[in-house]
Amino acid sequence: MPTDKRRTEPRRVQGILKANGKPLVRRSTITLERRAFVDSLVGELDAQLRRHLGLVKEEIALQAKIMITEKNLAATRDHLYTMFENTDEEVPKDWKKVLAKVEFIGMRLGDACIAVLKRKSTIATEGLLEELNGGQFRFRTGHPLREIHAALMRHPDVKRDLRTDTWIYESTKDAQKRTREVIEASFGNEGDE
Repeated sequence: MPTDKRRTEPRRVQGILKANGKPLVRRSTITLERRAFVDSLVGELDAQLRRHLGLVKEEIALQAKIMITEKNLAATRDHLYTMFENTDEEVPKDWKKVLAKVEFIGMRLGDACIAVLKRKSTIATEGLLEELNGGQFRFRTGHPLREIHAALMRHPDVKRDLRTDTWIYESTKDAQKRTREVIEASFGNEGDE
């Protein structure tokens, strides 16, 4: 079997564990010191593996708890919004602050960015990041600016101004809707005469 000198991980060849073409198990007598040293290394590797698996288990458990909490927060927020729609009373200012802090929980990134752009119409990527962080949006990676850029590049209603490095919201749907409403209104007026 050909040996690959670039390969560093051990492999089995004809029942003997080998690394870089040399057998790992030697037939000579092993000294007590060497045996203790190797046993210690293997024990440390096993302890590190157990710690790693424990941390992975904790991370997955925390992700599940966060997901459930996000769904509960989003459901409560949405219920409050429907309750506010059914009343004529003004929302108190201190409630608005709380609602702003949970605005983007559970939303998709593209939808959250569009919500910010509808309010601001033009904004830089860093400004979007600040707005999204203020509304508790949870990014999937450690590179939120890249995520924002990728989400907005694909959106048909968003344009990027390279000179000022800002995003511009231009809704084609609203323009089409307004045009259709104007046309329908003009047809309706002619038929009434």
